[in-house]
Amino acid sequence: MRKLLIVLVAIAVVLGLAWAGTEWLMANRLRNLAETDPGFEVQQVRMLRDPARIGVQMTAPRLGDTEAEGWAASSAMLWLSPKALNQLSFSPSDDQTLTLAGRQVPVQMQAAAGSVRFSPTLSMAISNLTAGTGPVSVDGAPLMQAMRLDAELVPGGYDAPKGAGATYRSRLTLTGLDPVVLTGQPLPVPGNLTFEGQADVWLDHAPARDLFSEGLRPPRLIGLDLEQSQLSLGDLSARVMGRVTGDDTGRPSGVVMIYTKDADRLVQAAADAGLIRQNMVPLAMTAVRTLAASGSEPVEKPPADPDANPALADIPTGLQQPKRDTTPTFPAAAEGELRLPLHFQDGQIRLGPLPLGPAPVLFR
Repeated sequence: MRKLLIVLVAIAVVLGLAWAGTEWLMANRLRNLAETDPGFEVQQVRMLRDPARIGVQMTAPRLGDTEAEGWAASSAMLWLSPKALNQLSFSPSDDQTLTLAGRQVPVQMQAAAGSVRFSPTLSMAISNLTAGTGPVSVDGAPLMQAMRLDAELVPGGYDAPKGAGATYRSRLTLTGLDPVVLTGQPLPVPGNLTFEGQADVWLDHAPARDLFSEGLRPPRLIGLDLEQSQLSLGDLSARVMGRVTGDDTGRPSGVVMIYTKDADRLVQAAADAGLIRQNMVPLAMTAVRTLAASGSEPVEKPPADPDANPALADIPTGLQQPKRDTTPTFPAAAEGELRLPLHFQDGQIRLGPLPLGPAPVLFR
């Protein structure tokens, strides 16, 4: 019994030293970073000494340039979970400050937190990411009620676009977002925005633990495959799905399908926003209904073609995964809905045959 007690005490001492040593290393690393990197500042770093967390408490952390673009908070915690030492979590204080174009904007984010998990078998690439917040206000104006993002690194599929080196299956929920607070201008459709959807996000490579190391380039967005998602703005609602990738100019290229019972009101909102002329609204509504009627049937996906992908040639037929066609295919509209194709091509956006204007640069 005495020997057992000695062994247990020795194990406890080793674990305690490892615990304290890890917190000391984290605190020392952050202090050194604040001294050597002009893009990071912190007034004080204190070890947590919390049995449930291995980490540090930072006072007045700041990222970026206070004269141009940056972020700051009164405090923040950074820690590892004793149950998962490859998971790093971060939680800032509610009161924060964003610096945008040299202007400091006060932000309140209630219960904001995030975490990343690194995969030791994938060169410490980020295998999982979670971020969320409760109510958010910007400069005293309520911006949104809640946000939640979850992303998981998954094997790339046959339909991944050229240049994609990592695929993250992501789910985003936005609740009660007020677009007027973001744009500063009233929209043709009043009301808050709510979105819930899932997408495969393609990057040229997976971000890793040394993402912010000097000389390393952050991942570049290649494209996304948006699965059935629900979008509402005020009393308008729509289901959205589609696939877009970046062209040579960084503008989206692909098709997004919109399913809605509010097509006429969406066309009128596009006219109110100046995307189409008011005298073209009746013609546009007729064209939209004709377009939707011509595409009311589901489009069947073609069967997998092993000859189209040499990598399939050596795999037994029974083990081959079905290959998705890279051209999006969409189900039929539900009763009372219209199915409207939104095309992104050659730097332009079209609703069916109707031009809506230039596409934004989203892929760099």
